[in-house]
Amino acid sequence: MNDRHRQQGFTLLEILVAVALLSLLMTAAFSSVHYASRSWEAGIRRVGSGDADRAAERLLAKMIRQLQMGRYSDGGKEHLLFDGEANQLAFIAPAPEYDERFADYEYLLRFTSVDGGGELVLFYLPRLPGDHPLRIDEEAPSQVLLHGLSEFRIAYYGQHRTTDLDWVEQWRQEEPAYPQLISFSFSIEDGAPVREKIIRVRSDLQATVSIKPRSRSRRRGR
Repeated sequence: MNDRHRQQGFTLLEILVAVALLSLLMTAAFSSVHYASRSWEAGIRRVGSGDADRAAERLLAKMIRQLQMGRYSDGGKEHLLFDGEANQLAFIAPAPEYDERFADYEYLLRFTSVDGGGELVLFYLPRLPGDHPLRIDEEAPSQVLLHGLSEFRIAYYGQHRTTDLDWVEQWRQEEPAYPQLISFSFSIEDGAPVREKIIRVRSDLQATVSIKPRSRSRRRGR
């Protein structure tokens, strides 16, 4: 009788252990999110308003250079842990230095239009063990990196599945490989010059590769 009951389901002890482990994971995740928010807020307060754009550039460059280039399988097809459009980018990068509980975080960088100018917002979420697709969305904790933007665009350079090596406005999870370069273009106020930051993603991109100049006429989506 006892053997038959054990084969039919979990014991009470097994259920309690599973619940306890899940509780520990969730507690660690919420704690990490809290410390992440406080750290980024403190960092932003330390820079003057005139240096906020440069501070945001440095943060984005650091995160993109450390981007985790993983894949997951769905329905027999490989997908990137990366999903980019002209106004937003979801990716995985190392956790903030102060967070020793998790190795990686999921990030969503998004440009949104609001009264008084656009905002560049960074959403963040600890990546739990066993996660496969990206879970990050606009419901995650967030931090505004820049206020009052009149323009913000992202472009991607690499071997796109619909083009040769070129700049495109979308780089979705279905692509066969990660982009080699990512460009961030933005302007703080109307009429101000557009600033551009191009960040190298792949370390194996050779210096001899001829990179096509990026222009609005060359940008293409899927």
